[in-house]
Amino acid sequence: MQSGLFIFFALALVKRYTELTARQDAELPEDLTSRNYQYNDLTIMGALAAASALNAITIFILYISSDAVRTLYRHPEFLWLICPILLYWLSRILVLVHRRLMPHDPVIFALTDSVSLALFLAMLAVIFVAI
Repeated sequence: MQSGLFIFFALALVKRYTELTARQDAELPEDLTSRNYQYNDLTIMGALAAASALNAITIFILYISSDAVRTLYRHPEFLWLICPILLYWLSRILVLVHRRLMPHDPVIFALTDSVSLALFLAMLAVIFVAI
């Protein structure tokens, strides 16, 4: 699904943001030889991550509004419940990274965080109800 592209782009930006803030907090110089990110890039990285997260939800809304979904699910209207769950999860990730509470890798965080796992299970339950 195309939403996945935007979700993983947002997570990649979150990872770069986390790496850069860790260097900044440790008062290390910018490492321009590695990925050429600068401390001044933090604001735009955060904005791009938020925009990508919201785009993921928009793409998902367009998907569940399409005619194709009606042929794949008996109760596609339940898929709308995924939108607030996904919005909460992505917003939570962005707030945690902004507060510098995100560990180094957001994917590992998502796979080990109890709130993220509960939200993933809730989304799976919605999908099964929709099928």
